[in-house]
Amino acid sequence: METVIRALLQLLRFLRIPTFIRGRSGRDRGGKTPVRNGQFASFMSVQGVSRRNHPDRHDRRLQTQKRARAALTIAGTSALGWIAVESAKALSMF
Repeated sequence: METVIRALLQLLRFLRIPTFIRGRSGRDRGGKTPVRNGQFASFMSVQGVSRRNHPDRHDRRLQTQKRARAALTIAGTSALGWIAVESAKALSMF
């Protein structure tokens, strides 16, 4: 049951459902976390231990997510339209 809820929350996060609908969690701060120990963070940045982010890869991922969201929206809208048309046809027969 917990995995189903977790999967649904990830789907909602992927679709960017507004927080007033899905609620806020303790971890949901827009990807920003407070620095707990500034000296440690400074030490890590000087050592070069942190992972490098590739902006091209990040932008590509964001564009892919945007296209996937658009495709899911179009597919969902098409499915709802098809259901409405078929329901109207079925009701007109009776």
